[in-house]
Amino acid sequence: MSGTCINFDLNFKLESLDDAEPADRFQTLSTQEIEQIARERNEKATTYNTSWGVRTFKAWCKSKGKNPDFEKLSADDLNALLRVFYASEVRNKQGERYAKQSFVGLRAAIHRHLTGEPFCRQMNILQDREFQAANNVFRGVLKQLKREGHDKSQHKVPISPGDLEKLKTINVSSPRGLQQLVWFYIEYYFCRRGREGLRALPKNCFVFCTDSDGNEYCKMAFNEATKNHPGDLRNDNESEKRMYATGSDLCPVRTLKEYIAKLNPTCSHLFQRPNACFHSGKAQWYDNVPLGKNTLGNMMKSISKDLQMSQVYTNHCIRATVITELCRKGFDTRTIATLSGHRCEASIKSYCNDATSEQKRLMAKTLSECLNNDVPSSSGSSPGPFLTYILGGPWPTQSPTQPTHSVHLAPPPPVGPFLSYI
Repeated sequence: MSGTCINFDLNFKLESLDDAEPADRFQTLSTQEIEQIARERNEKATTYNTSWGVRTFKAWCKSKGKNPDFEKLSADDLNALLRVFYASEVRNKQGERYAKQSFVGLRAAIHRHLTGEPFCRQMNILQDREFQAANNVFRGVLKQLKREGHDKSQHKVPISPGDLEKLKTINVSSPRGLQQLVWFYIEYYFCRRGREGLRALPKNCFVFCTDSDGNEYCKMAFNEATKNHPGDLRNDNESEKRMYATGSDLCPVRTLKEYIAKLNPTCSHLFQRPNACFHSGKAQWYDNVPLGKNTLGNMMKSISKDLQMSQVYTNHCIRATVITELCRKGFDTRTIATLSGHRCEASIKSYCNDATSEQKRLMAKTLSECLNNDVPSSSGSSPGPFLTYILGGPWPTQSPTQPTHSVHLAPPPPVGPFLSYI
C-alpha cells in the first residue's frame, strides 16, 4: 500500500512538472533560418571562399555561353564542363593567372557548394570516378602553374632566438606592453592559430590550478571551437593545454593574473582597449571597449615593430615557432599534435622539414669555401681539388701548409636566452 502511495506521488509530481513547461520550449523556425544554421557549419572565411569560387565559375559559364546553373547537371555533363573550365587558364580581375593554391581553392569551393545547402548533391568532384577526366586536366594545370612560377605558397617562418630574446624588453608597466606580453604568452603556450577566436575570449576563460606535484598552471575553462575542432558530431574536444608558472620575473601565469586584475570589470572581453589616460596608480588600465579584431590580428606585427625585431612577424609565426622548436627538441608528432590541435600528423612535419637559418648559413659557407679553395693558381698549372674531383680524380689530401677550412654542421642551436629565462 505504501508503495502505491509513493508511485502516486511520483506520477503526480511528474505531471505537475509537465504542466509547468514554458509555452516557447519548442521554437518554430522558418526555412530561411534553418538554412542559415546549416550554412554556419562552416567558418566565415570558408563561406567567403566558397562564394568567390562559385561566382568565378558562374561568370566563366556566362562568358562561354553555357548555362550557369551547373548545380542541376548530371555527373557526366558536369565532368565535361569542369574539364573545359580547368583547361581554360582562368584568370583574376587583373588578367593574371591564379596562383596554384588559389586554383586548388577554386575547385574545393565548387565542391562545397554542390554538397552543401540547399543542393546537397551526392557527388564528390574531387575523388569520384565520374570526374576522373576533369581531374586529370586539373592535375596537369597544377604542374603547369608550378613550371610557370605560380606556386607561391610558403609556410610562416618561426621567430628567431634573437628576436624572442627581445620580448624581455617589453614594458609591462604600461597597459599596451602588459597586454602584448599576455597576448604572446596565450598564443605561444596554447599554440593558437593566428587571430582565431581571440576577439570572443571572455576574461574568465582561464582557470588556475595546481598539479599533483604542486606546480601551478592555468588552462582553458571550456572547450573552444577551432578550425580543426569545430564541435561537430565527432569526438572533437582538444587535449587539455597548460601554461605553467616559471617563477621568473616574466612568469606567464603571474603576468596573466596581473593583467586580469587590471581589466575593466564592466567589460566581459579578455582583450580590452588600453586606457589613454593611464597612470601607474590607477586600478583599471583598460576601457570598457573590446579590442578590435584587426588590432588582434596584427598584434605580432605591432610587437615586431615596437621591439625592432629583425623582420615583421605575423601571428601565425608564433604557432610555427612552437611546432618547429618542439620538433627540434625531439618531441614526436603525436605529442605535438596534442598541443597544436592538428588532426593529421603529416601537417606537423611540414613545419619541421626545413633547416634552421644557422644551418642554411653554415651550408652556404661550406659550399663557398669549397669553391674558394678550388681557384687555380696564378700560373694556371693545375686545377683545384674541386675540378680534379669532378673530372674523375680523387679528392686530394690537404697539405699542412694549406689552410684548413672545416665547418661542422652542429645540432640545431638552443632556442635562446628568452625561453630559458621564462
